[in-house]
Parts: sequence; C-alpha cells; structure tokens
Amino acid sequence: MKIIVRLPNWVGDVVMATPFLQALRKAYPNTSITLYGKSMFKDLLEGAPYYDDYISIQYSLWREAYQLRSAHFDIAFLCPNSLSSALVTSLATIPVRIGYARYQRRTLLTHPITLSQKYFHGKVYRYPMTEYYLDLLALASHRESNEVRHGNL
Repeated sequence: MKIIVRLPNWVGDVVMATPFLQALRKAYPNTSITLYGKSMFKDLLEGAPYYDDYISIQYSLWREAYQLRSAHFDIAFLCPNSLSSALVTSLATIPVRIGYARYQRRTLLTHPITLSQKYFHGKVYRYPMTEYYLDLLALASHRESNEVRHGNL
C-alpha cells in the first residue's frame, strides 16, 4: 500500500501536522508514506522517520495529477482545505481521498470529514490545528483523536 500526504501550505501548520505524521507512521509502519508539499518543506522535514519520500508541488494541476497517478498511490490524506488539493488527487484517480468537506470539495473526496461541532463557537470554528490534523487519521479509521494521540491504534 502507498500513502500520500498533502502537507499544509504554511510552515507553522506543517510543524503542527507532525503529530499527525507520527501517528500515521505508527498506524501504517510497513507502508510507503510520501509527503507532497512545497519544496522548502523538504529541508525542514529531512531525516524525519515518519515518511519515505517527498514530492514537491509543481504548481501545474495537470503535471501534478499525472505525477501522482504514475506513482499509483492508494490513499491520500489532505491537510489543506483547498479545492485544488482535492482536485489534484481526484484527477490522479487515487482511490481513497480523505480530507475535510469544506469549500465545495465534498464530491472530490471519497471520505469527506465534517468538522466536529464541539469546536463550533457562534459562527466560527476554533479547532486546535494539531487535533485538526490528527482527526484526519482518527476519523478516517473511526477512532477518537485521543486514542491516536496516545498510540492506542
């Protein structure tokens, strides 16, 4: 099995996604995990034990989709909420695409995740980003993020 993770677009968010990446490696220890993000994050994450390969964004929808399709990934975890991150993985025909159902991209995801109401305050969601990313894995596998955080997969 091959997993690809579309990293967030901001360096602070990438740092906050590292607990998710560690939990993902723990959940899939013998699986190839590829990170997909801005080229500047490759140096930041170099040497980390939770991924095997890195693909830099090319900023061309069709080139990226072709590159991802050629790699035959089985699962895509999408950290950003952008329409483009869901569109690229959909065009690449990755069979399982897991991400938050936001910004009109629900139909592009095979496993859309709805934001938890426990973080809804008035008209705004206040979601701690580390939990936000951990919930991608936890909700995709139907487990609570608390269990993931404590290694009880």
